Amino acid sequence: GKDTVWERFVSALAEGGGVHLVEVARPLREEQRERLMELAKEEIGAYDFQFVQWSDDGEKEGDEVNDASTSPSLEKKCLQSDEDEGGKHICIQWHDLFGDVPKALSAGDDTGSNGDDSEPITTFVVGQEIIDALPVHSFQKTEQGWRERLVDVAVREEEPEHVKQTSSGTDSESNLSDEDKVAAAKKQFVAAQNISSQMRKGYSDAEADQGPSSAASGGVPFDHKPRLRFVLPPDTTPALRTLLNVDPQTGEMKGPNAKILDAAPPGTVMEVCPEGMMLVQDIASRIEECGGAALIIDYGKEGSGDTLRAFKRHKQAHPLSSPGGIDVTADVDFAALREAVNNGMDKMRQMKREAEAEAAEQSGAALTDAPVAFGPVTQGEFLMKMGAVDRVVALIEKDSTTDKQAEDLCNALERLTQPEHMGERYKVLAIARKRDGIFAPPAFA
Repeated sequence: GKDTVWERFVSALAEGGGVHLVEVARPLREEQRERLMELAKEEIGAYDFQFVQWSDDGEKEGDEVNDASTSPSLEKKCLQSDEDEGGKHICIQWHDLFGDVPKALSAGDDTGSNGDDSEPITTFVVGQEIIDALPVHSFQKTEQGWRERLVDVAVREEEPEHVKQTSSGTDSESNLSDEDKVAAAKKQFVAAQNISSQMRKGYSDAEADQGPSSAASGGVPFDHKPRLRFVLPPDTTPALRTLLNVDPQTGEMKGPNAKILDAAPPGTVMEVCPEGMMLVQDIASRIEECGGAALIIDYGKEGSGDTLRAFKRHKQAHPLSSPGGIDVTADVDFAALREAVNNGMDKMRQMKREAEAEAAEQSGAALTDAPVAFGPVTQGEFLMKMGAVDRVVALIEKDSTTDKQAEDLCNALERLTQPEHMGERYKVLAIARKRDGIFAPPAFA
């Protein structure tokens, strides 16, 4: 996104490997590149930035483009010593997917390779406000059990009387003046708004039981009534059966939390983000294979609820009011992410660990612990334990720091750490191996 947090990490990577930014939006890539170019003007030792520019040549607008940056050999060339300048380059590349970030560099030449002679790239991942932008499945408790909230148009099974008259030729449109046509259009629009819409047979209005207090409305009226709506189907859906483990025959939920969820009153909403869970699993697998660690920073809590909402021009809007023209978000369920990493291993990964354990036992070598998820902890607690106050004091005490800069640093520290600002609302989840097989990462002990 547009945030500047990654600028600080780039500076810290001056002694490390290249920087890989996962961003699908081309305009945001351009903005990130401009900010990094500004950062490159600052003192970062004997290093400078070298950007691997993506290319849209020959592609139609909106088409997917395979970036040249997906080649691991490019990073190795960027990091080679520059004898003429006496320094090194930090290669900065963009990717559409996390899976496009290279895992290894060839040890023998400049070609990328994932074979036995490859040199793994230790990977440190920072994901700030990423999970909240991923799509969620929304489920609602009804008198008949849990149902998935779907999106549908506002279907009217019966046409308004004036529409029937027009279509039957009573007031043929060709016989109307321009003024009469405008008046008829206005009349039709007003009548359509006042006529109660009839749902598809068996479907019900998902927001009828919630009213204006739902997260979608934020408790405030909207300027325009959306032409789309959330509806509840009469039976179970594949997502409901898969993600909530609901029996399609009985409608009852299975699993350890079934009794608690089935006891929820009608109107209760919960959200599941499968793409978020798969992403943290991919990150954990990458750390297991290449080493490293990850921090997931976002707003949310441990647990789920009715949090899907949208914003347009800094004002809350209905999520269905302008598809593609508004920012849609949902709180992150950190408990689900932690569960996905710690207990959601797929069978292939379990088999791999078993094979490694058997090989370690035969060779007498120690088996490396698998990465696990720690936390979440609040952003305020994380920053305070990591020495944010000491860092701010050190910056203020610099001779070059002005009074205005010192004031800005204090205000930023307060905004990021205090509960009434971002300190409590934002959480931090870590994915890493335990140090010495015992100790959690700093700030998560």
